Amino acid sequence: MTITRDFQMPEDETGDDAGSTGSRLHRALAKARVEHLIWAVILILALLTRLWDLGSRALHHDESLHTYYSWVFSEGMGYNHHPMMHGPFLFHFNALSYLLFGDSDYTSRVTAAIFGVVLVMLPWLLRGRAFLGQWGAIAASVLILLSPSLLYYSRFIRHDIFAIVGALLLFIAVVRYLEKPESRWIILAVASVGFVMTTHEITYVNLALLAAFTGAFIAWRVLPVALLMIPGAIFLFLVVRWLLQAVGVGSVPEIPWEDPSTGQVVEYLLDSLTHPVIAAGVAIVILMLIAIAWLLERQKPLDRGWIHGTLGLADPDSTAGRFATSLRDGRAWGIGAAIGGSIFVVLYTSLFSNMGGLGSGTFGAVGYWLGQHDVQRGEQPWFYYLVLTPQYEYLAVIGSLGMVVNLAVYAWRNRQTGLEYDRRFYTLALAAFWAVVMFLILSWAGEKMPWLIVHFLLPMLILTGGGIGLIAEWFEQLQPDARARFRSTAFVIGAPMSVLLVSGFFLVNRASAGPFVDVAGQIQRTVRDDLPGAWWIIFLPGIAALLLLAIAGIWRGWKPALAITGSVAGALLLILQVNAGWNLSFREGDVPDDMLVYVQTSPDLHQTVADIEQLSQEHTGGLDLAVYYSGATQWPLNWYFRNFSQRHIFHNVHEIPDAPVIIIAANEVGETEEERLQDYAHVEFPLRWWIPEDDTYRRFAIAPEVRTEWRQNLQTDEPPPYSLFDVIGSVGRSVASVREPEQQGSLFRLIVHRELNAPIGGYPMRVYVHEDYLRDFQSIRYAGPDA
Repeated sequence: MTITRDFQMPEDETGDDAGSTGSRLHRALAKARVEHLIWAVILILALLTRLWDLGSRALHHDESLHTYYSWVFSEGMGYNHHPMMHGPFLFHFNALSYLLFGDSDYTSRVTAAIFGVVLVMLPWLLRGRAFLGQWGAIAASVLILLSPSLLYYSRFIRHDIFAIVGALLLFIAVVRYLEKPESRWIILAVASVGFVMTTHEITYVNLALLAAFTGAFIAWRVLPVALLMIPGAIFLFLVVRWLLQAVGVGSVPEIPWEDPSTGQVVEYLLDSLTHPVIAAGVAIVILMLIAIAWLLERQKPLDRGWIHGTLGLADPDSTAGRFATSLRDGRAWGIGAAIGGSIFVVLYTSLFSNMGGLGSGTFGAVGYWLGQHDVQRGEQPWFYYLVLTPQYEYLAVIGSLGMVVNLAVYAWRNRQTGLEYDRRFYTLALAAFWAVVMFLILSWAGEKMPWLIVHFLLPMLILTGGGIGLIAEWFEQLQPDARARFRSTAFVIGAPMSVLLVSGFFLVNRASAGPFVDVAGQIQRTVRDDLPGAWWIIFLPGIAALLLLAIAGIWRGWKPALAITGSVAGALLLILQVNAGWNLSFREGDVPDDMLVYVQTSPDLHQTVADIEQLSQEHTGGLDLAVYYSGATQWPLNWYFRNFSQRHIFHNVHEIPDAPVIIIAANEVGETEEERLQDYAHVEFPLRWWIPEDDTYRRFAIAPEVRTEWRQNLQTDEPPPYSLFDVIGSVGRSVASVREPEQQGSLFRLIVHRELNAPIGGYPMRVYVHEDYLRDFQSIRYAGPDA
């Protein structure tokens, strides 16, 4: 659907008499009531899906770090910011949750869930025609509500959900101000910056993206040549760098530490700035800025200041004009800075108890995470998000790709005709830029983790929602007779199209459900061999659907045919997304057969902790039983045994006294440890387990950037080094392999049923119970429901 320049509804052709005016008013009121009802239903569903059953899944390793130190803070034992665990907002908010509602797994995640609800409802602020439109805002909220990734991480106590809420608030404030320059949007924007900087270091990337996009629009209006000077400066820097290397100048200094102090960061920055390559880059940037300032000085009138003389010459309704207007509103900037600065200072100093937090939250945080780039925790390949995202976010991937193409076509047409870009274009283009560039940056970054998907997924959903809104508005703008024809066409085409697509799905589902066989020592499912006409029969419904689309396009026009087919396919994909989200967040959230789960504490831990708590109650009348656990198991055990008065962490089992309960990782137990624990009996289960990455997705392509050599290429026996052509060839082989029925079936079973081709990995631990307590422990653990 092509974006139109005018989003106004066509005028009613029935006249301006009182009867028609009353009829229009009645329709407007009815439409408003429907809209309010929809938003109310979305809010109820958001509350249910985010707040229900939060405590049933055991805390993940990282979750336990966040919750434990939040609990320590709530108990009055202080909190000092450390860049490894990102910003301080989470710890303050969770500590408040514990003070208000008590400490539990549920109250640990309720803070993230609350922000998840807020995230679902925020598109309400974008329902204006200059942004997403009424239906586009509703569509964006529904997509956020039903996104499997956002649902899962709204029920997961990490910083990312807080960060994307702050980022979306900033996005809303910017586009709302550009539409109508009011002081409240400046205040919200600046305050949002202060808040979001207390959540996650990825904020610096978001701020850079916003500045780059807005700056490009301003430069296009004020000084278009500046946009050409930037690639010129980059080319000049590359030439200078090559010349310096040719004369023997070494590469720029590398960050040699994983956990730097503020002083080390400052020292590193000073050393870097004096390096010839970096100094040359800085000099080129300064020269470019001087050239831009000189050009601006030449073109502005002599009797005007810089703001009015440069930005003020632009159309007041343009981005440059709005920016000039904002710079004159010093009061709003001051209020926003006061609010944002107060949030930043209060949280990073831990309520003024740790003034060093101001350093660790700025230079320390940037330095630490720059250092992590080469550490590559997780060692995820460059294609990690490329294979992760389509497994869960079907609508976001298809919709955002379609909208990027649509926006590009619209921009090209406007450039050819000389038309101005409207506000809707700016909103959608900013979302597209945010999504694409953030995806590329996170794919390049050394540390890739599944929870980071939310940072580019959110703008993808905003963009997709905007596209759905455009289709809905196109339908509303049809004349009554055209709308009637569309409805009849929708029934004639939509019903058989739905039957064909659904039957195709169930046919593939059955065809892929073959027997399990042993393949190279692993049990894998094969496709069925009893299909009439062999495997190709699964393509018949799809072929029939394409023929139906072609007939409908010729018969009733391609726009309605594509709109109806897309709506039917989108509805079916949405059902699959709901199923994926349900399985991920409610049914199997503690079983790592999903890439989004990654590593998860096993469900056995909840039961074991409950058994030990009951054993302690029976023997001490409280939580005073002595429990010793090894350093290798302390996360998440620090959290789960936080209320035990006699909990101890050990690193050598030979150095601890006999205790009722000793917990140790299975790989820490050798012959001497077995001898030391001969008076104990034990149970063993996974402390945490993880998806088998090497057999699930790493074979997709060669990844020369991965630090561990054997993980760079799991597709062939070819040793490193690898060229760009080797990487491209590996991608081609993976794509070509999808021609095989076994690969098609395996891919379908993975995405729809999360069937893996290898067993999940695990890190087992043992719970040793002293023989004096063993009988009571066994009666607790294995007692029936009536015991």
